[in-house]
Amino acid sequence: MSEPIRNSIDGGVFGGPVIQARTVNVTRFGGEPAHQGRWPKQVGAVPEVADAYRPRSPDLDSVGAAAVVLAGMPGSGKTQLAAHYAHGQLRRQRVDLVLWVSVTSRAAVEQAYTQAAVELGLSQPANAESLLAWLRTADRRWLVVLDDVLDPADLRALWPPANRLGHTVVTTRRRDPSLRTADRRIVEVEPFGEADSVAYLADRLTPHGLDEPAGRLAELAADLGHLPLALAQASAHLIDRSDSGVTVAGYRARLAEHRPLAELAPDRAALPDGQERSLAEILAEALSRADAATGSLATPVLQLASVLHPDGVPVDVLTSEPARLYCADATAEAVHETLRTLHRLSLVTRTNDLLRVHRLVQWAAHDSVPSAARRAQLVELAALALTTAWTTGPLDRETVRIRRANHRALAARHPEVSGGTSSDTLAMLEQAAALLETAATAP
Repeated sequence: MSEPIRNSIDGGVFGGPVIQARTVNVTRFGGEPAHQGRWPKQVGAVPEVADAYRPRSPDLDSVGAAAVVLAGMPGSGKTQLAAHYAHGQLRRQRVDLVLWVSVTSRAAVEQAYTQAAVELGLSQPANAESLLAWLRTADRRWLVVLDDVLDPADLRALWPPANRLGHTVVTTRRRDPSLRTADRRIVEVEPFGEADSVAYLADRLTPHGLDEPAGRLAELAADLGHLPLALAQASAHLIDRSDSGVTVAGYRARLAEHRPLAELAPDRAALPDGQERSLAEILAEALSRADAATGSLATPVLQLASVLHPDGVPVDVLTSEPARLYCADATAEAVHETLRTLHRLSLVTRTNDLLRVHRLVQWAAHDSVPSAARRAQLVELAALALTTAWTTGPLDRETVRIRRANHRALAARHPEVSGGTSSDTLAMLEQAAALLETAATAP
């Protein structure tokens, strides 16, 4: 005979019937699930913080937005900034839930949300919708990191909702205007400054007995455009090859030879901080994605920019007739649209009529030139594009300075242009610059 069921209700007023039963199943709508286990919870693998990590601006707690979008070029340190923040929030017990999602696709986001719903014990069906509903009303502190968003469309209807106890961090190379709303702030993640670059290299190399003067480390950092991923992989290469006598000076000499980026990477087993791909591979993939979005115009446009000055390529040079001839007779409109896409993908930065291209993006684009014959055509047409723009553009001090810098960059990288039309144009630019300088300093 089964034991009797005994109920006891002490205090309180119940406005409905009291039901006696051995088992009571309760379904909760809203609020916290009935069975959640221990807090805090971490769903998804948060990357480890890199060796010799350098604190970066901004302080994500002080941004003052429900969602922060960390945007920047490949290798600028966006994921590390988010990982450092997530680990810090857990360590200081400032959050009850951290959900880290690698956004390789929309399906990956939905799968990660479903996993989080299951681990939170949410009512069936445990899926993306139930997680979003919980995030909207939960009285728990949560952090959702959406890492490496390649296409903002993958997040349509999947953005974590605004909640005074919640915070969302997104990392992406994209600069699409749709990423910015009243609840979201875009923060550009730039390469290191010189001081952080030198400190990082010293912290990485010194424990391995590689003591280098700060000035030499600054020169290496400048060669690599202060890009955090490039500095990490260069230091890994130096550490891995230190028993072979490889030095900073020797590594810089290889850089000066303009060897392919792939030859400057550490062996795969020596990649630092859990990295799985070299910078050369990452940039090659970025160029491939850009080509897919531009009808294969991105690579030839960047190849033209690769032989010019990284801090200021005039847009009218890239839209000139010789430049468009190199780009398979593309129209000026198509080149402008390609530049817009490259800006959105953080492979260039366009400000009015000037284009900035990081020197390592230039390097990767130059590596992609398929043959010596194509490279000769690139140099010839780049020189003609500069000359064409010079003869049709305005004559003022800043314009002359920029055009002269581009001619010098082309001649320095490819001495074969020292003769002919490009040489005559460079001589004209030098003369014009001297005349303008004289006029500017005249009483």
